[in-house]
Formats: sequence, structure tokens, C-alpha cells
Amino acid sequence: MKKQPKFTKSDFNQMIAAKVIASMKTSGANWVKSWAVPKDQQPKNATTSNLYQSSNWLNLSIERSIKGYTSGEWATYAQWFAFGGGVKEGKKIIKPSKYNVKKGEKATKICFFKKSVKENKETGELDGFNVFKISNVFNADQIEGYTPIIEDAQPTEQPDTVFDQVARDVGAVIKHDDLASAYFVPSKDYCNLPLATQFDTLEDYAATGFHELTHWTGHESRLNRDLKNSFGSKDYAREELVAELGAAMLCGTYGISAEPRADHAKYLNNWIERLEDDPSVITKAATAANNACLYIEEASAEKLGQAA
Repeated sequence: MKKQPKFTKSDFNQMIAAKVIASMKTSGANWVKSWAVPKDQQPKNATTSNLYQSSNWLNLSIERSIKGYTSGEWATYAQWFAFGGGVKEGKKIIKPSKYNVKKGEKATKICFFKKSVKENKETGELDGFNVFKISNVFNADQIEGYTPIIEDAQPTEQPDTVFDQVARDVGAVIKHDDLASAYFVPSKDYCNLPLATQFDTLEDYAATGFHELTHWTGHESRLNRDLKNSFGSKDYAREELVAELGAAMLCGTYGISAEPRADHAKYLNNWIERLEDDPSVITKAATAANNACLYIEEASAEKLGQAA
């Protein structure tokens, strides 16, 4: 049997970029809303309940939308087998599993890094490094015998109240001085937003707020992303992509419908051009957005801990 070529990091980047480009071309300014899901449906491992992050979050979210899966639960073939009580010794099945991948179903790829070591020929010491690895996962809808867990949607506060509270918890300065625009000012470290009542919906206000709060995490005193790019430049558009993904992640985290920024239609062609030229842009943006979300969630949780 001919050995299959190794699926590389570059292949993974190209795969996700192709899905994002297709989403942008098909859905336009609504490209994020077309696959973003609420908090209780975020992609997670069915056996550990751990949420998938960064580029895996993005890939599984889009794949779910493409295939029409109703569940946010995923796991590898081996995990589903063991989860269903199956037991193997080598390749021999000792006890069948009650959960099995349906015939003909295809897996979705996720990536991870495995720590490894090698000897430094100059020093004789062991140097650590990360090895890029691929794993194949199946959605709960692809599994025979398994009933996906449907969590009852928890009632949430009004979207504007949720955003305003998160902003206070993390210590972000939110101003409403310029009622015509939303933006973050790195030199003075504050976000400006129109009033919530000026938006079409409160979800729109919160999504826009989370977009600017993602920019806020990039300040040199926090995650220190490059925020000094001129408007219209490729690097400026890249940071906007980070903020757009960050807003979608945060909306999901806090149970708010992800609303597209009306002014982002003008970035679409730039984003598509960048992704076609360098597919790694999307995985880098997803990683930066994920780091921004983790920063906000951790800062907010720390504030809640202090209050308790």
C-alpha cells in the first residue's frame, strides 16, 4: 500500500484558509455570523469537555456549519471507542464499544504540538522543541449509539450589560465621547463606542465592544501586538482580522450572538488577498485572537475572585 504523504503545518494552514476564504466569498460581511455558535455549543472534546482553541476552534466551527452538524462535541476514533466502553489489546477488540463512527463518515483534522527533545551536539545537553502533529476527530453527529448532550441554554443578562461588566472587570476604559465611531486609541489606552441605544441591536453593541476590547488586549502593557499600522495597510487589516475573530470567540464565551461589523465589508478583499498569498495568516490571527480572549477571561475571572 502506498504511504500517504505527511499532512504538514503548511497543509493545515492552507486547509483552514480555503474554508475561511470560501466563507468570506459566500457570506460577505456575515462570514463570521454564518458559523459562530453560542456558548453552550462551542467546539469541545466529548470525553474531556475541554474546549478547542485557536485554529482548531476556527476549523471545527466552520466545519460544523459546512456539514450541518447539530452538536459541538468532537473526539478521535479511539476516544469515541473508549468512551463507549470498548476495550482493545493491540488491534484486537476485547470488548465492543457502544459508540462507533458511522460507515463512510470522514474525519476533521485538528492540530497540536507534542514536546520532544534532542541532544545539542555542541553542548551535549538536551534541547526541548515542539513537533507539529495532526489528529483526526469526528463530530457527535457522526457517531452511532451516542446521543449528543443538549445543554439547556442558560438565561443571560442583556448583551450591553454583559459587555459593560466584562469591560469593567478587566479594567478597560470605555468612553462614549465620539458617538459616530467605534475604535481603540493605543496612545491613550481607551476604547470609544457609540451609545448602546445607537446600535440596531444590543447584540451589535456588545459584538462591537468585544471587537474593540480585543484591540485593547494588544496594547504594549498587555499582549503587545503591533497596533501602530496605518489605516488601509495589510498589517492594519491583519489586526482587524484578529479583532473580528476575537469578538466572535468572546460573543460565544458570554452567550451573545456574533454580529458582523458593518464597516468590515471593506476589509474582505484585503483579507482574501492576504489569505490566498499567505495561508498562515489565518492561523496566526486565530492564535492571537485566542490569546486575547484568554487574557480577557482570566482578567475577568480574577476580578470576580477578588469580589468574592
